[in-house]
Amino acid sequence: MATVVPAHPPDFVFWYRAKCMHVIDGDTITVATDLGFRLSWEQRIRLYRINTPELNDPDARLRELAVEARKHVIARIWDQNVILHTFKDSKDKYGRWLAEVYYRTTDGSWTSLNQEILEKGLGTEAKY
Repeated sequence: MATVVPAHPPDFVFWYRAKCMHVIDGDTITVATDLGFRLSWEQRIRLYRINTPELNDPDARLRELAVEARKHVIARIWDQNVILHTFKDSKDKYGRWLAEVYYRTTDGSWTSLNQEILEKGLGTEAKY
């Protein structure tokens, strides 16, 4: 199933190849970004415009949804190559880079992980 990718604001100007190294939770990952010339840079990425529940939320129902969101991200991109489309090449208040993350599906098409999380109800849209 190909996800329809929304139009991006003009502040989305950079595209990077990366490999997902670690999934922290449903909206934060660590990637090794390909800088070319066999150089890479490990960095934290916050999925742009996405907010998933916290794994330590006091509400059991929200904790369960947080675990489900993290499992979804692991199943889609852990140890896989992805494409990052960064927002202004800026960081959020925790030092994470903001990006739309795309992964290749089994049919070879690229899908927005961010949009997929919203469509599956695993997270809500965040405003920055």
